[in-house]
Amino acid sequence: MYRIAVCDDNPEILTQVCTTLSGSPLGKELELTPFHSGAALAAALRSGARFALLILDIELDTVDGVAIGRLLREELRDSVTQLLYISGQQQYAMALFDTRPLNFLLKPLDEAKLLNCVVQAIRLSRPEEAVLTVLVERTPRALPTQAIRYIESYHKRITVHSVQHELVCRDKLDTVARQLPEQFFLRIHQSFLVNTLYVRRIQYDRLTLDDGTELPISQSYRRVVRGRLLRWTPGGMVL
Repeated sequence: MYRIAVCDDNPEILTQVCTTLSGSPLGKELELTPFHSGAALAAALRSGARFALLILDIELDTVDGVAIGRLLREELRDSVTQLLYISGQQQYAMALFDTRPLNFLLKPLDEAKLLNCVVQAIRLSRPEEAVLTVLVERTPRALPTQAIRYIESYHKRITVHSVQHELVCRDKLDTVARQLPEQFFLRIHQSFLVNTLYVRRIQYDRLTLDDGTELPISQSYRRVVRGRLLRWTPGGMVL
């Protein structure tokens, strides 16, 4: 089952989202948990509740949607759970960048766009099956690609920086890149390939990952990087 938390202090919107999803062809795959306040959802997350997707109103009670996103990304160090924000105010969109949302939908809610976003979230949740295989001291090692933060190349060797550890092997960055899902991995420099799931902040000449690591963006890649990480759709901003 694909677990979704839906949080809105407006009972009508909460019911609309849950009814739309449960009544859709996806309904049998979904486990929906409604929350009537941001404080209740924050307490559940801190107590260990885990969801694949959070659908959040931004303008909640004392704990708003942006605060919940930062709780997830910064306090809980969760870079995998997807965030889908809904709001009646367009101006919030850019303030959400640090929480790396899947999308931002405006009210009144377009149910077709909501379903499309959930389909996208489900598709994005499944690349953990993909693995990167490298030779470490002549021994094949397989790493889930979703656990890789970034890959660094130096003097004909590459270092794979994953959530758990680092692996050093003799290989080329171009060769390794061909094994990785293109929708997640992005070349930012001749020597660096980054998993966009872990990008927390982007600046003109560098970006910051969720663990605080800063990586340079070379001049030749800046246009591509900004186009990829700061792109817009009719429904809002996505990474």
